[in-house]
Amino acid sequence: MVQNCSYFFNQFLEFRQFAILSGIIAILFSVYLLILVKQQNTGKVATAVFLVGSILNALDRWGDGCVNDYLDFFGLFKYNVFDLMICTSSAQLFYLIVFKKHKEEKI
Repeated sequence: MVQNCSYFFNQFLEFRQFAILSGIIAILFSVYLLILVKQQNTGKVATAVFLVGSILNALDRWGDGCVNDYLDFFGLFKYNVFDLMICTSSAQLFYLIVFKKHKEEKI
């Protein structure tokens, strides 16, 4: 298990600023995604998984400013379950928005 104490823009933002900004962005992004996938139940579930993963990752970081990464992928990068929730739901949403929307336009 590795403690990951770095975060996006940690050179420019204090942790509290980062937490507030990332929370606002996650909520706005989730609302936007729900608008894009309004007719697709799979998209709604993926958006919920994205939002829950974001919130749980933030809560994990809230205590000491670090997250515990315990999934190691061949030494290339380390993840935790919440990161996987965010990444897999993002990939699923990308597929739904780009390819399903493209398929609907052809019909």
